[in-house]
Amino acid sequence: MTVGFSFLYLSAAFVAGGVGGYAALLLGFPLPWLLGAMFASFVFGVLIPRSGDGNDGNRNDNNGKNDRPVFPPFLRRLALVVIGLYLGSQFARAEDLISAAKTAPLSIAAVLVCTAASGVLAFVFLLRFLRLDAVTAYCAAVPGGLSPAVGLAAAHNADAGTVALMHSVRVAMVVWIAPFAAGVLPGEAAGGMFAGMFLPQPAAGVMSAGDALTAVLVAAAAMALGSKLGAVGGSLLPALVLSSAASYAGRMVGALPLAPLAMAMIVLGVYAGLSLAGLRRGAAGKVGIAGFLMGTMMMGVAALFAFALSAATGLPSAPLWLALAPGGIGEMALTAMELNASPHWVLLHHFARITALLLISPFILRAIIRREKKRNGR
Repeated sequence: MTVGFSFLYLSAAFVAGGVGGYAALLLGFPLPWLLGAMFASFVFGVLIPRSGDGNDGNRNDNNGKNDRPVFPPFLRRLALVVIGLYLGSQFARAEDLISAAKTAPLSIAAVLVCTAASGVLAFVFLLRFLRLDAVTAYCAAVPGGLSPAVGLAAAHNADAGTVALMHSVRVAMVVWIAPFAAGVLPGEAAGGMFAGMFLPQPAAGVMSAGDALTAVLVAAAAMALGSKLGAVGGSLLPALVLSSAASYAGRMVGALPLAPLAMAMIVLGVYAGLSLAGLRRGAAGKVGIAGFLMGTMMMGVAALFAFALSAATGLPSAPLWLALAPGGIGEMALTAMELNASPHWVLLHHFARITALLLISPFILRAIIRREKKRNGR
């Protein structure tokens, strides 16, 4: 059974996330509203567990299909739309994409090879270390987003609870580590995009009322398209495409205010924090450790590929590592924006990775299921 968070509980979690984000901003953290909100909402969820979230000892596991409260999908889709708007609004200023286009095929190929290598290593690790069944091990080892992986697990009768836990641990690791790791690699700009958030915007950079209306209409259209098409990355891709077209056509010119982007980051941070806080305590032992080890291994493989590709192409290693890192689309796009590390280019590679996984995973899972049936004599 799926239940939702109460309005009061979710509101309190967002207040905690906002306070945590502001504290992280004052402390000079990268991606302050995302990381601060994630940490604060995680602490909030642990200290004040929601009934049925798995921390009260009364959870009905139902063979891995958990019944803990679910974060409202609408809010996460809206946050991804806002991120897409910001990325697309920079389209007219993304001349570096044109010069980088000639290296994109090579780097996308590297992303696919890196994904396969880290996925195979993680798959074997989970089979040996956790003794998972092959279908659950594959769904947990896929270096894609949380929602597609859990969807694959549910569609093939795998242990969706274990898959959700391992992906949550891995994505949380990447979200925390990526801004700091990429910040010391060549290719980033110093300072964060929120450094002057509470300072007045230059008059020349303020978006006009007509362009602001265009942004609102683009956001509404992206929400509708993302919901109907089930686009990769939720509604982020439609928002990115539509806002890029509007920006390139001169219909959405000027700087979007940073406040909506900060709120989108708080939404994603609270989503990640409550997801981790709601995991049952019994599963947070061996499975959580395995998720940590798997995430460390995947990030290490991505770093090796990034350095090798940087040496071969001369491209800076910061955007390469962000393009190869096994994180979510929204989080990696935000990190690239924060570090000024070619966010459009990074996003292109993550879309390529997740699209390839969505296309090939059903065939691999069918082969695994056939092999398991033969092994069991069925």
